[in-house]
Amino acid sequence: MNVVITGASRGIGLELTKIALESGAKVMAVVRDPKKSSGLGDLAGTYKDRLTVTQADLNDFAAADKVAAA
Repeated sequence: MNVVITGASRGIGLELTKIALESGAKVMAVVRDPKKSSGLGDLAGTYKDRLTVTQADLNDFAAADKVAAA
């Protein structure tokens, strides 16, 4: 299963990312600033083969194209 999760750097988005990865899914985590999320960094180290972190601010319409291209 492939999953896209926005707001994955903290809170509910980060927890959903953890749950999806633990379930065996491939996850694209969309965040505004990946450097600000130590939790996401930890997951990237553990699940490097199934986690892709994409930097995008979805308040910017052009960011949707960037996420779709990724």
